[in-house]
Amino acid sequence: MRKIASLIVEKRTAVIVLFLIAAIACVFTAGLVTVNNDLYSFLPPQTETRKALAAMNGQFTTLATAKIMVEDVSKADAKELAAEIEGVEGVDSVSFDESSEENYINGDALINVTFKGLENDEVSVNALNEISQMLEGKKTHIDTKVGIDFSVMIVKRMAVIGAIVVVIVIILLLLTSRSYMEVPVLLLTFGIAALLQFGTNFFFKEISYVSNAVTLILQLALAIDYAVIL
Repeated sequence: MRKIASLIVEKRTAVIVLFLIAAIACVFTAGLVTVNNDLYSFLPPQTETRKALAAMNGQFTTLATAKIMVEDVSKADAKELAAEIEGVEGVDSVSFDESSEENYINGDALINVTFKGLENDEVSVNALNEISQMLEGKKTHIDTKVGIDFSVMIVKRMAVIGAIVVVIVIILLLLTSRSYMEVPVLLLTFGIAALLQFGTNFFFKEISYVSNAVTLILQLALAIDYAVIL
């Protein structure tokens, strides 16, 4: 270890140049990494879960659905609204039983909608948009996965978490470092490490959206341990 450390110190210019070249290359390769939203595709083909999913998807099609709750509405108006929703292009069926407490209670109506396409199909998204416009002005709540990209949602939330973590890291560095100049040096080290992490994912061709979202946080967690130990 002493020989390796001595070599790095003696060849520090070459090491810095090497890392700068790698960092610049990773700026370009990071944008070439494909983010895969289908976690099941990472399962080996011979696993029972993968075989079961393939068989199920081959026999059945799970259409997109939505649950729409309308507040302060009479049974007659809710029934009429359900009929209007059923007439929207892209809607396969609408379920509303005014006599059931599962669909109507205390002036609130629950309308179940099934679309003609899958959650990310254009026909489902367009139908949901038309239904949303139809419900404007009414007190409604819509529970659905139609048109929702969970990978984008997770990345946005992780970006906020990442910003908070960066602030915490800076505070920890200020409390644990013996010199203020250590802080920018360590932050630069963290940044280069994270960039190399994202850029070298290019060798895998694609990564899952979960990995893409949590990579930065995990990298910072490892980096802060490194900094405190150093």
